[in-house]
Amino acid sequence: MKQRILFLSWKDITHPSAGGAELLTDVLAEHLAQSHDVTYFTSWYPGAKPQETIHGYTVIRRGTVYTVYLHAFFWWHWEKIYTKKYTHIIDQVHGIPFFSLLYYRRPPIYTLVMEVAGSLWNTTYKAFVAFFGKQLENAWLLSYKTKQVITISESTKNELVSKGFSTKNISILPMFTNIHHAEIPKKADQPTILFIGRIAPVKQVKDTIEAYVIAQKSIPELRLVIIGKTEQAYGKYATSSMEKTAQYPNIFYKPNATEQEKKFWLEQSHLLIISSKKEGYGLVILEAAACGTPAIGYRVPGIQDAIIDQKTGILTSKNSPQELAKSVCEILTNNARYSDMQTQAFAHAKSYTRENTGRAFEHFIRI
Repeated sequence: MKQRILFLSWKDITHPSAGGAELLTDVLAEHLAQSHDVTYFTSWYPGAKPQETIHGYTVIRRGTVYTVYLHAFFWWHWEKIYTKKYTHIIDQVHGIPFFSLLYYRRPPIYTLVMEVAGSLWNTTYKAFVAFFGKQLENAWLLSYKTKQVITISESTKNELVSKGFSTKNISILPMFTNIHHAEIPKKADQPTILFIGRIAPVKQVKDTIEAYVIAQKSIPELRLVIIGKTEQAYGKYATSSMEKTAQYPNIFYKPNATEQEKKFWLEQSHLLIISSKKEGYGLVILEAAACGTPAIGYRVPGIQDAIIDQKTGILTSKNSPQELAKSVCEILTNNARYSDMQTQAFAHAKSYTRENTGRAFEHFIRI
């Protein structure tokens, strides 16, 4: 029977600062839209249409990433959207959910949790906003304990359990990669390490740059490519991060690169470096693996779920640029070990498909 499903998310796949979470949600909505009526309520951004159809589902945009939560509440009640009798609400959490459990005549709620922000509030926002955000996060963690939760890593599941959630209410969604190759692409002639991520404090690109500077002393021809979306809120951080790179001719910064450029460098690079403080999962790690590019990252939530240590990449013993550099040198100076890690990463990524992710999600929300 055809269902009517409502996604509530702060951004959609077209948003200028969309990332892995938005890519995942797009895949889920597109999969469901093949058989069901799907609406995706999200924030507006300059140049965006108030409403349009993307990949078979209807996107409605109101407010900003900060006010979209209130807009969704008023839209549901003032426009009497509840009379349309939605059968499911997918309430997506980015620090806080939409608190759809307060909606009048709401259908069953399924909470899609990318990560528990915790200390990231202090990293990402100013003191007042961080304090307010942490209080809201504590409120939702308390309020949603009995709801069905779908998350994307064992790390996040464990964090939720530590906050009082029952394991029986938590399902882990298998991730996916859009990149697939019949064989491992040929790597660049010059040894290349790659960073992909927003140029924001939580991603700690400065750690990757420092790791490169250290590793380059042992591997003089080493090259670092930085692909990162820039946002106005982190303009000063991005500027200060990139200032040091000017003195190193083998560091290449490519802000706001296209998906084609990103794929090219994933294929060309020898290693992916992930220096984030925390990730929901680290989708780019799977994308790199699908190109035969092992990853080196910190042993933190999300990253430790995506990297199989010593097989598809390395989780550092300490979260420091020195340890990142040490691992880079160890792998790139040992051809046999690097080749084995490439093969294991490539094989590992093969089973992570959009179809498997979509079918699992459909099962979790009981369709």
